[in-house]
Amino acid sequence: MQTSLKEAPTRLLKREMRISVRQANNCTTLPESNLWRMYLELRQRGVDEADQLLLRGLRGILERRSYTGPGIIVVDPDPLEHKAVDDPYLGELFKAYKRCVCTHRTQPAGQLLRDIETQLQGH
Repeated sequence: MQTSLKEAPTRLLKREMRISVRQANNCTTLPESNLWRMYLELRQRGVDEADQLLLRGLRGILERRSYTGPGIIVVDPDPLEHKAVDDPYLGELFKAYKRCVCTHRTQPAGQLLRDIETQLQGH
């Protein structure tokens, strides 16, 4: 995404989140981090479908990671980005999820993704 997240139209952010799965192999940073930053921006704007876009994107990227192997970046560009969310537990779940993804542990990441989903349903 060329424009900054604050300046990007909501429609563009939602589109980018939808296609993030297909672009995961071409990312220069952790694709989950890109998705997370867009999610936080949409959440701040009060977009109702932000939670579902995040979950759909994370599921898709995790699925690709489980069958493509090392083709997707695993270097965490911002180990503190989880603190940017207003729900500390959600942030900690995302931090643990990224740790699993970065160490190629897709099964525990899948469980954490279910925990993230449960937390968002209470949101």
